[in-house]
Amino acid sequence: MKQIWVVIGIALGLTACTSSTSDTTPSPSQTKEPSGDDTVDAPSRATPSGPGSAGETVPTFARAKCGSLEVGSATASADRSKATPVSPGQLVGARIDPTSTSSSEHYWSAELRAGAYHLVVDSKTATGKVRNIGIEVQRLDARGNEQGTLMRGNEIGRRYRDSGFFEVPSDGVVQFKIRGVFDMEDYVLGIFSNEAPIPSPYFTDCPTITPLDLDKPEAFRLESEGSPGDEQWFSLDLDPGDFSFLLGATQASGKVTNLQYSVDLLDGLGQEDRRRRLMFANEIDTSFQAERMHAVGEKTPFWLRLRNEHEALKMNVTVSKQ
Repeated sequence: MKQIWVVIGIALGLTACTSSTSDTTPSPSQTKEPSGDDTVDAPSRATPSGPGSAGETVPTFARAKCGSLEVGSATASADRSKATPVSPGQLVGARIDPTSTSSSEHYWSAELRAGAYHLVVDSKTATGKVRNIGIEVQRLDARGNEQGTLMRGNEIGRRYRDSGFFEVPSDGVVQFKIRGVFDMEDYVLGIFSNEAPIPSPYFTDCPTITPLDLDKPEAFRLESEGSPGDEQWFSLDLDPGDFSFLLGATQASGKVTNLQYSVDLLDGLGQEDRRRRLMFANEIDTSFQAERMHAVGEKTPFWLRLRNEHEALKMNVTVSKQ
């Protein structure tokens, strides 16, 4: 049995963007943003900077329950001059294909009051397989000219969440261009005022999340990669301090083969650009145990996500404050 000690520290950042306004679209007051029930304000890690960014506005990450908003039936426009309107707090979705002649780019517009906003995008591979995945969002001016990049995802997985934080200096319409970076993807997006609760860690296809208590071992099974149950999610609130994450894994088959899994901490809204990778295990054995340390500077609600990268595993995890 092997034991590894690593201390990890990661600096986090948010994506900044440009801001502009353009033509008129229907009023944003039609759609109600999710209520504040079961909402947790996750502390912000950074403030965007640079031309057209949210300046000194502090991003807040208020959470609503995953699945608390339905995805609307609006159809994405492939015509830059006829962007489909979307209201704050409304979810819209579409399939985008970089190789398509008619659906390689989508255009959405939102009538927004002056203030700061999050644009949040969930995306998954159309095939459901693990591969490169990413959505690019450009902000456009009144004439449809590109003014800067809000986000450009680049992950390896079946699904991921990304977000961009931006400011609108005065009431008006903002347009967005959506483009797939790699292959065909299905995405859902929403625009939310800075302090509005946002369904997290995803909009739809919600994972089962188990509360995790300190010093209490939790046993579970990770099914083989690509099958239902190959991920396990936990929630935990951590005060300032140093924390030990002790993980044990055993091959469900009992055979000596590759033992592979990843362990991530997520905060904010669950977006991947705020992910802390605690470990990636890759051993050839029947079992493996490892410990990782993580330092927390302020009280923070986290998700702990474990993802299998090979064959089924019997696992346990214990989190302790040092």
